[in-house]
Amino acid sequence: DTIMAMTLDLPPVAESLFRRLWGDQLDRKAFEALVLEGYRSGALSTYEVQQLLELDNRWDTEAWLGDHGVE
Repeated sequence: DTIMAMTLDLPPVAESLFRRLWGDQLDRKAFEALVLEGYRSGALSTYEVQQLLELDNRWDTEAWLGDHGVE
């Protein structure tokens, strides 16, 4: 799979805090936050969430959404 880079402009204090919280996981956490917002806003379907997160099936997707506070 090809990875495309995206730049996010953050105030230095925000970047420092997020890196302290998530370290090496920061890229993944930011990606998941975008996916969650897309789903919550209705822009993404459950299937699209499954595809984006490379989850095996609908049940895993629904479990992931539930774990992240989305019904």
